[in-house]
Amino acid sequence: MFKPVFTAVLIASHLLLSANTLAQVKTDAGIEAFRQGNYVQAQSEWTALAEAGDANAQFNLGILLLSDKAGLKDEKAAMEWFAKAAASGLAKAQFNLAEGYRRAVGLEKDMAQAVVWYTKAAESKFATAQYTLGILYETGDGVPKDYALAIKWLQLATDQQYAEANFALARIYALGEGTEVNMRLAGIYAGYAAQQGYAPAQTYLATLYLSGQGVSRDSNQAVSWLMKAAQQGHARAYAWLGNICRDGDGMPVDLTRAYAYYTLAEKLDVDKELQGSASRFKFGLALRMKPEDLQKATQIANDWVIGTQPPLYVPVDIIKNPSPQAAKPPVR
Repeated sequence: MFKPVFTAVLIASHLLLSANTLAQVKTDAGIEAFRQGNYVQAQSEWTALAEAGDANAQFNLGILLLSDKAGLKDEKAAMEWFAKAAASGLAKAQFNLAEGYRRAVGLEKDMAQAVVWYTKAAESKFATAQYTLGILYETGDGVPKDYALAIKWLQLATDQQYAEANFALARIYALGEGTEVNMRLAGIYAGYAAQQGYAPAQTYLATLYLSGQGVSRDSNQAVSWLMKAAQQGHARAYAWLGNICRDGDGMPVDLTRAYAYYTLAEKLDVDKELQGSASRFKFGLALRMKPEDLQKATQIANDWVIGTQPPLYVPVDIIKNPSPQAAKPPVR
């Protein structure tokens, strides 16, 4: 069963990611100092530019003060610089300022102000802000629930190839939030996100292929997408692979492989419910397996490294290349 998934926008990860955009800014002494790890000099260089009104320098200085480089962390000062850059219309600064208001980082928590600045960034076509606004309107976090606005902002983010927004729309159409349930559209949007490499969407798309909801039932396609998600270390993908290998859902039954997959699902996930299910399935399999097969499965799971080919890969001649529905969503 498809469960709603909310991918939180974590301020630390997005701010540090934003630091990578320094390369897009005209090279200056501050950027060179930052690249060389001389953060005190970078602070000095950027402060001079920021005080002169340079929005990019203000943003960069905010990043530096949030990242705790060389013990320079000062959340309040960082947000003050983001506010100055945001007032100049710099979308990424507007987003970071909104995050500060939303998560009480260097600022008093203020959802009304957060929404104001998310909206400004979203209107400037900043995809992460568009996605975040969509999620806020979908969940009613700090704003009244409004599925029409949620779909509007999420669709704008999908126009910029934002994978999480595609997956969020898949959820909305699968659950019928503010609209009729439409599994075909759920499959289309999940397919877009899966093609973009988003592991939760790859796993969900696989479950659609297994059930035949919104797409034609196809176990080969399901396994292919699960393998892609598993390679990224997505625990739920391993749980589903375990189910397939245990039950032989259109594929060969292989209890050794099933046990290895459940072991990885158990190890990788922080979801206690999933861990508990994997443990129970492993216990049931252990009662049916030979000691040598049990030992082999355990060793395979122990040897696997995230990011490498999943263990006990199904022979390639029975796996098709993944190809989700190609139809386009309706024109807005």
